[in-house]
Amino acid sequence: MKFHRNPLRRFAALAAVAAIVTSAFAFATTATAAVPGPAVSAPFSAPLCEGSTTSNPRAASGPVSDLSRVFGQRLTDYNAGRMVVLYDVMGENGTAPPICGTRYVEGVGAVSEWMYCTDFTSHTCSTTDASGRLTEEGVVVPGMEDLDTNPRLSADEERLIRYLLTTEIRMIDSDGAHLTANGTLRERQTRQRAIWCVSDEMSDLPAYVQRFCLTNLTDAQQQAMLDAIPVDPVLNPTLELAGGQTAVAVGEEARITLETNVTGLPITIDAPGATVAVCATSADAATYSGGELLIDAAAGATVSVDLCLTWSAAGDHTVSVGAESVGATADQLHWVQSPGIVGGVPCQVYSAFSSTAAAGVSAALDVPVTGTTEPTPTPTPTPTPAPTATPEPTPTPTPTATPEPSESPTPTPSETVAPEPTPTTPGGVGGESDGPDGALAVTGGVIGWGTAFVGAAAIALGVIVLLARRREVEKVCPSK
Repeated sequence: MKFHRNPLRRFAALAAVAAIVTSAFAFATTATAAVPGPAVSAPFSAPLCEGSTTSNPRAASGPVSDLSRVFGQRLTDYNAGRMVVLYDVMGENGTAPPICGTRYVEGVGAVSEWMYCTDFTSHTCSTTDASGRLTEEGVVVPGMEDLDTNPRLSADEERLIRYLLTTEIRMIDSDGAHLTANGTLRERQTRQRAIWCVSDEMSDLPAYVQRFCLTNLTDAQQQAMLDAIPVDPVLNPTLELAGGQTAVAVGEEARITLETNVTGLPITIDAPGATVAVCATSADAATYSGGELLIDAAAGATVSVDLCLTWSAAGDHTVSVGAESVGATADQLHWVQSPGIVGGVPCQVYSAFSSTAAAGVSAALDVPVTGTTEPTPTPTPTPTPAPTATPEPTPTPTPTATPEPSESPTPTPSETVAPEPTPTTPGGVGGESDGPDGALAVTGGVIGWGTAFVGAAAIALGVIVLLARRREVEKVCPSK
């Protein structure tokens, strides 16, 4: 509620409008919209907007009997990607906001939705003539154009309006409590008044709307609501999981990487049987508690977070992540306006969504876990054996010499000197003596063959010597 809007801001906005009276645009540049391809050639009936109306739009009075019909200039605008006005809050060809409109959505076709007014003092420019053209007080105005933004609103005011358009809140009015919703006439009126409390100056609003704002949406109440609103979700929220393709053993850590642009909103993680934690590498980027991951990053930023998981049982395990009620974003919020100006007053800037349903996003990944494995024991180091000394070679035993047989001393031959011949006494005949001449005395014992041979040779020599001497004796002393 703008109790203290700067009057210079209001004056500047009106001056800008006056400066572009001859222009085809007011307040902001247009945005690009999807167009059907090929173009629709035949008139058709668009779907009705959500909820009930007091009048039947398909059986209307006035120049257009079926207000859901897209024909004439309506069909031309539809093929150009513009929002086409169908009927007002009661289902009639009137000017009471919000207004039901339809437009082409790629991959879907015609989608109808309620468009809410954001400037109480501007024209609605919402009635249709027999040719399908928009009119205001009987003056034909151009069709709706998409705007990049609503220049009358601050960023916080846009956030509050997005919240009011996507959240059913019970508010008190003169006739009781009603939801801010699209289901019934009274719910739509309650939502429209709540939006005026945010978008307009209090002094610009009629008394019944001022009372509503003072009851439900004072400046303090708006600030409290703003503080409680989650951070702005992003266009096309994404959640992607990577990793886990390599099997891990029971009790072994598996590392999975989550990449997402959903920040500041809880992301649920479902991994039955697993212990889940944010890896040390991502400890500064996210926190995990009670099955929910919260990423600390700027709105809309794409962030990668490493998750560490361990399982106590083998099998193919599934990790699932999801974010619910991500909601619409500023880019999904349509700001539409006819660039027409009637009597110096511009046409209304409307807010609408391409989808009134909050968006959700999810992803899943399978992780194979093998059976229990025995821990590999730490091997006991084998002591390095002391080097084995090279054994001294066993000396070849010197063969024990066979002792030489003890030689009996070589008998020294006793040279028996032949006795002088005893003179033969007369009467006797001279001849050999009674004892053998030259007999050798030999001492016995064991003698070696060499010794025996020497001994035998000595004996033989001795015999020869004795015989020789005997002959000499006989020569000297011949026998008588």
